[in-house]
Amino acid sequence: MAPTSTPHAAVQDWWLEQDDHGVTALRGKGPVAHAEVQEDDASVRLAFWLEERLPRELRSQLTRTVFDHPALRPHRPVSVALPHGESDVLLEVRSHVDDVRTRVAGSTCLLEGRVH
Repeated sequence: MAPTSTPHAAVQDWWLEQDDHGVTALRGKGPVAHAEVQEDDASVRLAFWLEERLPRELRSQLTRTVFDHPALRPHRPVSVALPHGESDVLLEVRSHVDDVRTRVAGSTCLLEGRVH
């Protein structure tokens, strides 16, 4: 997947960049959030990193965009790690995943299931 950049007019000072490794949200000169995509023959793993106090729209758009990654094809097993308390990200992930199992491990929320 070639890197692509997507500006978002609603929040003009940030944009998303996609590549084979995931999606990064940038603002000014650096990253403010990232969704890493790792895959093997059996499954796909997503790991989210987000700075505090990011706009809700940014969190949701980053999560929606990562599910456009070619590795996340239908019925594929997926496991997701995200910071505990990121309800916007959790709700968006759950809208793309079936047979969801969720648990908390310290400051991390872990979710497993299958891509719609």
